[in-house]
Amino acid sequence: MKILVVAQYYYPEQFRTNDICKQLVQDGHAVTVLTGIPNYPQGKFYDGYGIFKNREEVHEGVNIIRTFLIPRGNNKIQLALNYFSFVIAGWFKALSLLKYDFDCVFVYETSPITMALPAIYIKKKKKIPLIMYVTDLWPENVQAAGGINNKKILGMIGIVVDYIYNSCDKILVSSKNFIEAVSNRGHNKNKIEFWPQYAEELYTDKNVADESELDDIPGGFNIMFTGNIGQAQGLDIAIEAAEILKDQLDINWVFIGDGSAKIQLQKQVKKKKLENNFKFISKKPVELMPLYLAKADAAFLSLKDDPVFSMTLPAKLQSYMASGIPILASINGEAANTVLEARAGLVNNAGNAAELAKNVLTLYNMSNEERKMLGKNARDFFEVNYKKTLLMDKFYKILNDQICISDSI
Repeated sequence: MKILVVAQYYYPEQFRTNDICKQLVQDGHAVTVLTGIPNYPQGKFYDGYGIFKNREEVHEGVNIIRTFLIPRGNNKIQLALNYFSFVIAGWFKALSLLKYDFDCVFVYETSPITMALPAIYIKKKKKIPLIMYVTDLWPENVQAAGGINNKKILGMIGIVVDYIYNSCDKILVSSKNFIEAVSNRGHNKNKIEFWPQYAEELYTDKNVADESELDDIPGGFNIMFTGNIGQAQGLDIAIEAAEILKDQLDINWVFIGDGSAKIQLQKQVKKKKLENNFKFISKKPVELMPLYLAKADAAFLSLKDDPVFSMTLPAKLQSYMASGIPILASINGEAANTVLEARAGLVNNAGNAAELAKNVLTLYNMSNEERKMLGKNARDFFEVNYKKTLLMDKFYKILNDQICISDSI
């Protein structure tokens, strides 16, 4: 197959799209990615990339075409400009892609959903199927994470969202609850399908990187969070829990990643004099994550207390489960139910620091054997539900089915 992937974020930004495209190439498919200039999550262009640098490259066999965009910056106005600039510049870049043959277009949708608009243009011009993978719900996510409550603005976004959904031949969703959320907007339930995110195979192979590249990890009982440190994650709950447990000097919180809320969290830690309980490590290559998680006693999963986040199944949950360590989840809804179903850790209601502190202490006081059993349960659940080979097989069937339907019309 010749596949065009449209994703606003791609290598060297760390998203699962990278691994999907790499696997597609390894399985003999030709993959072109239309993406932006890398700037996530720090909000400025990566070193070696820019308006006149590395706009086209080949990485791991994937042909990468980067369209202009305004970097995210660190405020809402610049973030909005980032979203709009990708759509406008992406449309112009899409014009240059019409000369190529593609069998289908695949959109890997994280926020913003508007990244699908250039893909729709190509779909209609080339008369090929469009498959979109929804990992963030809009306009719900705009309201919950962006703090936008203006009904007119949300209504206009809703119109764009419905246009995008109507233009898709197939909608894959990363959470079961998203099926109802999308279909309740009036879209055909038959074209919506649950396709959970998998964890990269490197999480099952701890020898993919050199341990000497790791930052020092504190001694004691380490609770580790990896990934984007943004407002949606609600990580201030960890600081509140740490304050409750401040007499337990050997309980540490290790945050690995960057994001819009990181500086704010570091200031809170300093203000509450909890510097000895927290270690912040800058974003690291995904290849190092299994080695870091192998040094954790528990993996921390957190999202804010909001209805849209209760429908979400965060990708890091699969990575945590693949790593085979107990999970401390401060979260509601589908993710919480998944951890409980797997018997993979302890769960508290999102935003409840007292419950989180209690769960931390419970896990801390468990025997090594009890914690190992939770980790084993997590790994077993991953093997049955989130293993890459199983989910890629399902993905190929979906792509082939859509191409066959398109060819028959």
